[in-house]
Amino acid sequence: MNMKVRSYLCTAALLAAGSGAMMADGGTSSSGSSSGSSGVGVSSGSMPAIPVDRFGTVRSYIAAKRWPNAIEELQKIADPRDADWNNLMGYCARRSNPPDLAAAERHYQAALAINPKHLGTLEYLGEMRLQQGNLRGAETELDALRKATFFKSREYKELEQAIAQFKTSGNHFIPED
Repeated sequence: MNMKVRSYLCTAALLAAGSGAMMADGGTSSSGSSSGSSGVGVSSGSMPAIPVDRFGTVRSYIAAKRWPNAIEELQKIADPRDADWNNLMGYCARRSNPPDLAAAERHYQAALAINPKHLGTLEYLGEMRLQQGNLRGAETELDALRKATFFKSREYKELEQAIAQFKTSGNHFIPED
């Protein structure tokens, strides 16, 4: 199972374990933007509050590769001023069949306008550059990740691996699982 899917599934499992303590309105994203709530789950007694992932349903659809459902759910959330929302919209547009690379580009650029060091967006934009056959563009995004994390992030390592795979496959993009 690839690392991204495993990460999404782990997040979903953690959220499900604390679902009784979560707020009904969706809370906030990891970028700190909100949808009218504090983003902190309700807590009773001495248990700490469980943060709410308002993209939990979206991540479940992504893990299942149900791109139209993920996009529909993101459209319900409709938060174009949130870098995470734009990143997920771009990812789903890029992974759809057929891929909508123009929409993915718009959303990735919007995410970077909000947060120029958004690691997920830099990685996914690099992957999209490989999908387009643009090795130089992918290497530019890898360099941005290197500067942002000094080689230490999961996103850096995954894009570095995708670039190496692109080069060894005769400059052909091989999509992740």
